[in-house]
Amino acid sequence: MILYQYENPVFLRKIGNGLEKAFFSEKLLRCAFRDFIKRESVNWDESMAETLQIKRNSHGKPFFYLEEIQTPCSISFSISHSESYWGCLMGNEPVGFDLEFMKNKRNYKQIARRFFSKEEYQLVEEKGMELFFDIWVRKEAYVKLTGNGLAEGLNTFSVVQEAEFLEWISRDQHDKKTNQPIYISGLALNNQLKAAYCNMSGNQICQLIHLDL
Repeated sequence: MILYQYENPVFLRKIGNGLEKAFFSEKLLRCAFRDFIKRESVNWDESMAETLQIKRNSHGKPFFYLEEIQTPCSISFSISHSESYWGCLMGNEPVGFDLEFMKNKRNYKQIARRFFSKEEYQLVEEKGMELFFDIWVRKEAYVKLTGNGLAEGLNTFSVVQEAEFLEWISRDQHDKKTNQPIYISGLALNNQLKAAYCNMSGNQICQLIHLDL
């Protein structure tokens, strides 16, 4: 798995509406895809980065789609952006990734009370806003991997147990159809960013690549 990162405080903050942001994010995504197939020695032509379709499932999870053979691409990705930061985790397995710029959020306790499990909320009450962000990015990364988004219900599972972060989460916490565990890990990018990622293999991120457009 490779994590791609882009930072441009001036430009990203100037982008106004959602369409502009989506267009620029897709441009970064295709740049990351070209780099990924080179590094992973995938026998694909670089031009595929321009013709590859990006579709979404019923809950909004994006995925690459190969129109030529009418099938989803085996390369998965998960995008997140906050303030002037953009990140994309890419791999040969399902992945989930989230990052959040850690800024003063006055209502973080109310958010935790609504969206966190009882134990998670109690920990936030005790330890404050930084822990709130640590929990939030893990939960967001998890639902991005499952592809169900917020419809999954952030309070239907917990990323902590006995005041410690879980490394593996059993999906049967709230989904009785499967008990396949999901690996989840926090990620240190810088002092202002909280991030986390998920997969089903336990593989670690092997490289961090800074994109430059």
